[in-house]
Amino acid sequence: MQGNWGFISWEDVTSERVEGEKATVYYIPSEIRSGWGGNAVRVETRSFKAGRVQSSKQPGARVYVEYIPRRARKSRVEIDGIHSTLVILDGWGHPDPPDGWVPADDGAFRTRWTIFSPEWRREMDAFLTAYLHKHPTVRVLGDFRGDFLSPDLAKQPGLTPDAAPGDPEGDVIAQVPEFPSQTNRRPRPLAQSPPEVPHQLPFLIDASTFELMEKASHEHHELLLSLESTLKINGWQDIEEIPGAVDLWARHPRFGFRVIFEIKSVTPDNELVQTRHALAQLLEYRLVHGEPSDRLCFVGNGVLTKARVSVLEELGVAVLWRIQDRFASSGQLWRRWMTAQ
Repeated sequence: MQGNWGFISWEDVTSERVEGEKATVYYIPSEIRSGWGGNAVRVETRSFKAGRVQSSKQPGARVYVEYIPRRARKSRVEIDGIHSTLVILDGWGHPDPPDGWVPADDGAFRTRWTIFSPEWRREMDAFLTAYLHKHPTVRVLGDFRGDFLSPDLAKQPGLTPDAAPGDPEGDVIAQVPEFPSQTNRRPRPLAQSPPEVPHQLPFLIDASTFELMEKASHEHHELLLSLESTLKINGWQDIEEIPGAVDLWARHPRFGFRVIFEIKSVTPDNELVQTRHALAQLLEYRLVHGEPSDRLCFVGNGVLTKARVSVLEELGVAVLWRIQDRFASSGQLWRRWMTAQ
């Protein structure tokens, strides 16, 4: 879910309209928010209205929700796309979702998975399914989740609500699936073939969508190989990937600093979302896998607008993009790195 910016309104809602008072909204944000770890969030509302939208004003918009938080006066509007996570329950007092942060060995905190990782959605589905199973009288006023299948916990060993530890008041937080910790991932030389897109995905797709996913995977890996080749030609050292996390990092041959690279395919329609996702990933990869001195670089398959380059550079992220068989830089930050520490 993300902000609206005034493009979509309640008048654009075409189906599944639902309105009410005193409800609890669950969703996973689709843009970075201060203090947020990637997990589902819960908002108790004094009033709300939601529904599915279809509008040329914002083609990617699929779900609209407008609400007034319980202890606020002004209404908020959120927009979701095809991967909507919005669920609305009747009343207040429903439990918080599992926290996104866990203590690290050094006394700080880290997120359990990377921002926007699909594990957060699986956890949210498992959490809500277990809670509603244990409290069958709770009314679901709206369920706008898209593309994922909510798990039937009664059929999954180790995930049954009866086996889950409850809190002191009996409001359940069920066991959720265990996924490999990102801290267990290790750097390695870049694989020369792209990872296969699994046929058994946790969401429903048709054949054409699967083909597009495979194509995107191959194009992403081809760009990675091209970047790796360019770095090797220019003498960069310690060129590695971390599967499931860092696309590529490498150490400058002269100055010795390391750069973490995040590769994204960019179009005029997705530039804003892709650069935001890349920024979140780069910051988290440096925190979880890297060092504070690591530098960050966005790598695109095409040039970004000057406005996006300016934002990224202001946040300390250099920008590269591929033009034919070489890489060019946008802005000034990369050029400064290459001439002085």
